[in-house]
Amino acid sequence: MTILFEDFSSDEDVYEQTIIKVVMLGQSGSGKTSIVLRFIKDTFTENPKTTVGANFFIRKIIIDKKPLCVRVWDTSGQERFNSLIPLYYRNANIAILVTDIKDNSSLTKIKYWVNEMKETVKQIPIIGIAINKTDQYDETLNSQTLEQIQEYGKSLDAVVLETSAKNGEGVFEIFQKVIEKLVKERYNSIFPSKLKEEEAKYENNINPNNALTTIGNEENDQSDEKGEEKETKTGCC
Repeated sequence: MTILFEDFSSDEDVYEQTIIKVVMLGQSGSGKTSIVLRFIKDTFTENPKTTVGANFFIRKIIIDKKPLCVRVWDTSGQERFNSLIPLYYRNANIAILVTDIKDNSSLTKIKYWVNEMKETVKQIPIIGIAINKTDQYDETLNSQTLEQIQEYGKSLDAVVLETSAKNGEGVFEIFQKVIEKLVKERYNSIFPSKLKEEEAKYENNINPNNALTTIGNEENDQSDEKGEEKETKTGCC
């Protein structure tokens, strides 16, 4: 599988692209926004503005010659917005949980978001865990936290990587690996049009006099998010 990260050209209609929805979850100060900005723009700001509610950003990728739009929702880590967060991970393909390697309560916070998703959505998104700020890692102080998160991530079959938004370590890799996992495990959720084409061909070969076929409708991610987009500050798809 080949994944290429590209920028949208000015004359390209991103609304026509197949969309992968990624939601960033984690406590305030864990570095979610910095990871997103590193992935989208390959930049780093020492003190980014605190996210209020949620913002979204886009990045174009090519998977085996198929263009897709990665829509990344950067959610607020402030507790007063916790009741709104399910609006953003609903129908998400991928959830990346971001935690600060220096925070000894990181595992508890990661488990909180995983349990919230299990109680709220029918199908848990593909999970990635970004153990962030590894540029500040202290083996004496942080090694136990690191091992605990890695073990928990393994129990979830999650993609777990150490990242540093500051120097770029692991940032592109975690997006690449969760997208690869999504494509391998849930291909039809990304390319529903191809699935519908195959279903249509199947229907055309059925004699309606002696067979009845029922086909479920795919959920439309864009229509579900019309209300959400009004709350965002940036992005276009």
